[in-house]
Amino acid sequence: MALSSSRWMAALADSTQMTSVSIPGAHDACCYDLTGVTEQLLKSKWAPLFAVAAALPLAGIVGLTAAEYVVRVLAQTQALDLRQQLAAGVRFFDVRPSFGENRALPIYHGIVRTRITLAVVLAEITKFLDQNRSEYVVLRIKAENDEVSRYRRMEMLEDCLAPHANFISTHNPYARTPVSAVRGKMILLVQDIDALRHPLQSQNWSYASVQDQYEINVNENFISTLADGACRIGTAPIKTVLSLFGKKTGNWCENVGKNVPKIFVPDKVFNAKRLAIKNHHSLAIARSDERFSNFSINFVSCVGSGSDILLLSPQLCADKFNPGIKQLIAGSGNGDRAGIIVMDFITEDLAKGIYLSNKLTS
Repeated sequence: MALSSSRWMAALADSTQMTSVSIPGAHDACCYDLTGVTEQLLKSKWAPLFAVAAALPLAGIVGLTAAEYVVRVLAQTQALDLRQQLAAGVRFFDVRPSFGENRALPIYHGIVRTRITLAVVLAEITKFLDQNRSEYVVLRIKAENDEVSRYRRMEMLEDCLAPHANFISTHNPYARTPVSAVRGKMILLVQDIDALRHPLQSQNWSYASVQDQYEINVNENFISTLADGACRIGTAPIKTVLSLFGKKTGNWCENVGKNVPKIFVPDKVFNAKRLAIKNHHSLAIARSDERFSNFSINFVSCVGSGSDILLLSPQLCADKFNPGIKQLIAGSGNGDRAGIIVMDFITEDLAKGIYLSNKLTS
C-alpha cells in the first residue's frame, strides 16, 4: 500500500525520538496569496516608491502592474496554500504574525501583510491534525513588523491559542520526546516572544540548531550584461525598474518565454549558501544520536541582499537550490537525520524526498 503524504508519519515507529525525524518545512508558509497587497502598500509609508512603480508600463506581464510585479518578487514564497502544504507532507511551518494590529494576528513577510492570520493558520492545522492523528506539526511563530513588548506578545498569543489548547503539545521537544507523545499535536517554537505559561508549552527558537544564511550579495560584476535595450520587463527596460531601487543602470536579465523576465546570475554567486546548506546537513547527521536532542533546522530559502532582491527573488533561489535537496539527502544514506529542511515553493515531490529518507515501517 502506497504511503500517503497526508499520513506519512504513521510509518514512524512510536519510539522514534521526535527531533531525529527528517521533516519537510515551508519558509514564510503563508506568503502564497498576495491579493490586495499592492493597495495596502500604496496606503503605507512605502507609498511614494510604489506610486512610481505603479506608473511603469509593464503590459508584457499578463495581469500584473509594475507594483504588483515588485510585490510578487519581494514577498511570494509559496505556491501551495496551507491545506495543500499539509496534504503534500509539510510538517514544519514558519509563520510571522504582527502583534500590533488585531487579535487575529495577521501574518507578515517583512513589510507585506498577507491575507492570512494566525487564527486561520491554527484552525487549518488543528483541523488537519484532528483528521490525521498520526501526524504532528512543528510551528515556528516569529513576531514581525510590530513594536509590542515580548510579554504582551505572549499574552496575545495565548489568547489566540486558547481555542486550540488540546492540540498543543505539553512535552519539551528537547527532552528526547518520542513521536508517540506528540502525535496529533503542534510543537511551538517561539521567537521574540516570552515563553507561554502553564498549561501551554513553547520552546525558544534559539535552542534549535539553525542555518538561515538567507541573504545573497549579488556582486554586480557577476551579472551578465546584455546589449542595450535587449532586456525588458514587458515594455519597460529592466534598468528603469532597478534604478528606482538605487541600482546602477544596466540590463541584467534575459526574457524567457511569454515575456516573463528572469535574472541571470552566475552559479558562483550561490557558493556560500550552497556550502552552508551542505555543512548544516552534515552536522545534523553527525548529531543524530540520542546525545543531541535539539531540532536541526536547515533553511534552503534565500534572497538577494537589500535591493539585490530584484535580481535574486525567493522564486529564483528556489529554482537554484530546491532540485538538489533530494540528491543531497539521498547521498547521505537511508535513515540518517536530515533534520527539518525549510524551503520556498515546496511541492509534494520535494516533501517526499525528505520524509522518505526516514526509517519508515511498511
